[in-house]
Amino acid sequence: MRQPDTNLKKFLKGIAMLCIIVATLVCVAALMETVRYSVAFLAVENAARFGIRYAVTDMWDVKYCDDAGLALGLTRADMSDGRADCNAAMHFRPVTLKGVAF
Repeated sequence: MRQPDTNLKKFLKGIAMLCIIVATLVCVAALMETVRYSVAFLAVENAARFGIRYAVTDMWDVKYCDDAGLALGLTRADMSDGRADCNAAMHFRPVTLKGVAF
């Protein structure tokens, strides 16, 4: 009985390892995408909840205004009417440079 070629065995082991590595990488990428979509969905859900709460009750939490103003660079717009209330004054016009508000 003839013995299989040892080079062929090594080649097949390499192919099997390559398939395992590819499958593992695909699973990791799928997990990362699932987490990314979940975080995006949560952000949209929270924004909708805050928007609905504001629309229904006309109340907001000032700490969220401060955080949003700092994140978006809108603190100057909010303070343009002299109050930190998440509302920019009607006369406020942001300075823009190539479409970026300052």
